[in-house]
Amino acid sequence: MYAIYHCSPKAEALLPTEFDKTAERKEVDAEEALKARVGTVYPFARLGVGQCFIVGITEDKALDNRLRVAASKHGKRLGRKFTVIRHDEHKCYELARIQ
Repeated sequence: MYAIYHCSPKAEALLPTEFDKTAERKEVDAEEALKARVGTVYPFARLGVGQCFIVGITEDKALDNRLRVAASKHGKRLGRKFTVIRHDEHKCYELARIQ
């Protein structure tokens, strides 16, 4: 299970200019989250705008590509936009919802 956090400053810079960064994040509809959860291990459907989850960097060379494909696929399915940011200094990937 992946915890959901407020996104990093790098991801926050990609948010739309009209987005209120100080606003409280809204929970996503539970029914929508269940529908989108089928076949996935990542909590894309539960993310509000400006939220993220973290995946640790591993020795798996294909992880970067798999995360980007998953973000793109879920973005199209849910009608949202996600970004994947690699943080080498923290040895993790940040997957954030930006729209």
